[in-house]
Amino acid sequence: MVLLPQSVQEIADVIGRTAALELVGQLPTYEVRDKRYPNSITNRKVLFVPTSLKPDDRIVKMIGYINATKLIRAFGGSFLFPAPCAEIYRVFINRTIKRLHSEGMKAAEIAESIDISLRRVYRVLEADKRT
Repeated sequence: MVLLPQSVQEIADVIGRTAALELVGQLPTYEVRDKRYPNSITNRKVLFVPTSLKPDDRIVKMIGYINATKLIRAFGGSFLFPAPCAEIYRVFINRTIKRLHSEGMKAAEIAESIDISLRRVYRVLEADKRT
């Protein structure tokens, strides 16, 4: 199991690993420019945890009322900046590619079914052959 970044682990300690990863995956990504390096752009995820909850709040739609309530108790009124978990997503996609290929799917079908490039599927399968 891949370790979570500390910023995501804090959320996972409150609502659980799966719900935390689902939440981070649904958060919008914002481009942030570094003032020291004007051409440098980084992506950042931002979550504002409200102090009170309405049934139609966005956070409720993302992770459910119970988990949203837990987050409010722990972080109400705070801005959270969870890491995007790109490495965890990459590991998940690579495992999915290998699993689907072992189940008999062709590379083009895999690429289409999980919405990635055919080249990426080939790279993962080639790397799997080398190990």
